[in-house]
Amino acid sequence: MLKRFIGGALFFYMVCFPGCYMLSKLPFIILLLCIFVYRVICKKFNISKPVLLIVSIIWIKGVYGIFIGILHSNGYVLNVVPINLFWPVVYLVYISLVDNEKEYLNLAKILIYSHIFIVIYISLYMLFQWFGYSFIEIYPDDLIFSIYSNQSHLTAGYINALVFTTPMLVIFLMTNYNLGFPRILLLVLLLLTFVVLIISGRRMYMLTCMIAPFFPLFHRKMLGKLTYRRTLKSVIYLLVIGGITCMILLSFVSFDGYIERFERAFDSVEEPIKFKQLSMLLKEFMNAPLLGNGLGAILYEPARYALSSSFELGYVFDLVTLGIIGCIIYYIGIILILYSIIKVVKKNHNVVLYSYYVGLIIFLIGQATNPFLSSYDFMWPLYIGLIGVNIDMLKC
Repeated sequence: MLKRFIGGALFFYMVCFPGCYMLSKLPFIILLLCIFVYRVICKKFNISKPVLLIVSIIWIKGVYGIFIGILHSNGYVLNVVPINLFWPVVYLVYISLVDNEKEYLNLAKILIYSHIFIVIYISLYMLFQWFGYSFIEIYPDDLIFSIYSNQSHLTAGYINALVFTTPMLVIFLMTNYNLGFPRILLLVLLLLTFVVLIISGRRMYMLTCMIAPFFPLFHRKMLGKLTYRRTLKSVIYLLVIGGITCMILLSFVSFDGYIERFERAFDSVEEPIKFKQLSMLLKEFMNAPLLGNGLGAILYEPARYALSSSFELGYVFDLVTLGIIGCIIYYIGIILILYSIIKVVKKNHNVVLYSYYVGLIIFLIGQATNPFLSSYDFMWPLYIGLIGVNIDMLKC
């Protein structure tokens, strides 16, 4: 009971309050580590060899990148030690402690509760800002909600969790999976989520809305009784909900600005920052293509005229810091995560694990233009699916 409460509280805290209140999270982490040490002493180290191998590969990527960074005397190399060496171990501990189906399903519920919390808070915050009123601030960093003549834009790191949880919500609705929430509640929540993701003006979130419903069309056999007709019906159903949402929004705001913003992502003149970043990062990559420049590298960002150790183009920056060798190590780890998840889904028709798979795929797509995985609080999408894999492996 204590283990479940501590693990659940820490997970909710990390999803809803990423990158902040670290001192408040520390006691939960210490308690989990103590429970883990006790279980190891009692010979209850519940980690399967395949999962241990996958986490070790990702950890080795960190060791490699830090070693190269030290050789290059990178200025921020010490800053990346925790996220690359400490946090994979924390997540491994977490995987070992969630060792039964009940606790595993409880994590899915926590993610839905986190989704509800984030969506309601953002909705209220934007609504108050829209009408010129201030709203209670629960995050140390100021939220920036900008309203223009034909569009709006929200800058807030914690909204990134919706890139993972929204596909989860879509999968649960399409498969009619009973997680303990009323279906009407999930439908209303999805409708509100669509509104939030569109009004936020973030392109990645718009893409999430568009592609998530189509995954079950290609994987319906993995989900047991989910037929093609039922899947297609669910897709049409969700598209109708999206259409109704757009019609409601059109009565308040113009969509021209949001469409224009989406199109600008592919125009180097209208959106020069990422294109300049790409050009600069490719030049840096050619300086050390095989070994990389190492983690913690500080590079000049021409678009913003400043030095930076983090860039939006996540995979290109991986090439710069890790080189071809480091990227091969890292991406082998990620591919093994996806492969092991889908293998268990095929065997057990596990809808919850499949929802994690879809969430992770979309999260990894977003990593191409958003540095999600540069924060320890956003590494959980990589590892949460391994919990289900580990439980299944331990049964064998």
